[in-house]
Amino acid sequence: MDEEIQVRNESCGCGCEDGILDLLEEFECETVIIILKSGGECDDCFCCCKQEGMVCDVNKKCGIITLLDDKNKIFIPVDAIAAVIKKNCCC
Repeated sequence: MDEEIQVRNESCGCGCEDGILDLLEEFECETVIIILKSGGECDDCFCCCKQEGMVCDVNKKCGIITLLDDKNKIFIPVDAIAAVIKKNCCC
């Protein structure tokens, strides 16, 4: 059975990003899908994009995570994260 964990990041300036960083540290060396806030509209709805890869670094000091896909390192600022999806997990 495919299960998903989804965590939403409501960046409100209250330090919630720390929780997302802690969670992503637990997922180091595992594949996740990161849903990014786009900050824009298309077709009258707010759009997001996604990045999928293995969490290879969580830099708490800078608030940046690094994902590794087949060919690239993807650096994502934590305040750009709308949600984290961990697929195929058994909780």
